[in-house]
Amino acid sequence: MNRKNPGAHDTPTALDKPQPKLVFVDWLRGMAILLVIVVHHSVNFPGSQVSALAEMGQLGVQLFFVASALTLCGSAEARQGERRATAKFYTRRLFRIAPLYWLGIGLYTTIAVTAAAFGKVGADTWYTAPNILANVLLVHGFVPAAQNHIVPGGWSIGTEVAFYAVFPLLLRFYLCGCERWPRGFVFGMPAAGIALNLALQIGVARMTGTALANNSFLYFSLPNQLPVFLIGMSGFFLLKEPFAQARLIPAVMLAGSLACCAWLLRTEGTAGMALMPSIAGIGFLGLVPLAMRYRHARGGIERIGEVSYSMYVFHFLFAWWGTHFIIQRPQLAHLPPYLLYTATLLGTIAASYAVGRISKRVIEDPAIRLGRETIQSLDRRYRAEGEAA
Repeated sequence: MNRKNPGAHDTPTALDKPQPKLVFVDWLRGMAILLVIVVHHSVNFPGSQVSALAEMGQLGVQLFFVASALTLCGSAEARQGERRATAKFYTRRLFRIAPLYWLGIGLYTTIAVTAAAFGKVGADTWYTAPNILANVLLVHGFVPAAQNHIVPGGWSIGTEVAFYAVFPLLLRFYLCGCERWPRGFVFGMPAAGIALNLALQIGVARMTGTALANNSFLYFSLPNQLPVFLIGMSGFFLLKEPFAQARLIPAVMLAGSLACCAWLLRTEGTAGMALMPSIAGIGFLGLVPLAMRYRHARGGIERIGEVSYSMYVFHFLFAWWGTHFIIQRPQLAHLPPYLLYTATLLGTIAASYAVGRISKRVIEDPAIRLGRETIQSLDRRYRAEGEAA
């Protein structure tokens, strides 16, 4: 990453402390997980009006991606000059993502195997050794059979990890490009990413004779989602510009992009599914200045965002199976679908948040501390080797 001021962050004090984060990012994550829960919860209400409205919630993943790119750029900026920055970046990401995801693999594999043992046909179809191993190694984003079938929603983790692999290189491009062509570069990178992906997806569709479908392997893949991350990275640099704080532009960006995405969800087609993630990313970038400006309104959603990763992994337990069990009760059959949906949705959010709080305290936070201690140990060894030399 940036090599300016070498040695500036080599002291134990600087490494021991968590780096400051962008204060509004937890609010973005909170909004993202709520959108994701809304769409997954609607699975139990097929064909209803609430299901049609809730499908927009799938765009919450793109909001996660924008927030992730902003966070990574902010963290890299705070650690400018850190020695062996790339190795430390991957170490932090591994300890941040893997332990909880591995728990999810064990949990959902156990559920599937147990369901199959009790006679549910096909419950364990996808849970083969190669698919599980691909998820354990966090390379499932490149394996169609493993991409989204071990941990529900796990495709986004695979795509995120694939982005981590190229982030240090992309950051170097941004830092060099922004020195020479500041505004042109930050607008040009997402535009180039969108154009290249559109050409790729159209080419693949013509070669295979199959249109790019929503929620397919290619839709979930890094090439189709990379422009969203580029939008988030460009947003990090653009937000430093005075014009980015304009009051009207962000609201127009958000409303316009969401309206466009709603239309694309109806029409589908290769071009639409190739463009939709990026259009959502642009709109959600407009949400960032609003989150920065209206700090007093962040409150509870920000607290949800603090445990959004745990909520993402565990909410399927309540959105799918817990809700299915509840709505099958005969005494609830007379209730209107929208009322039953709303009541059970609130229950899903509450239960997911409660489990998320426990998971963060028991799994996420200790894993992050362990990652930090691992980096400190490596630094001490490097310093000792340097002094010995």
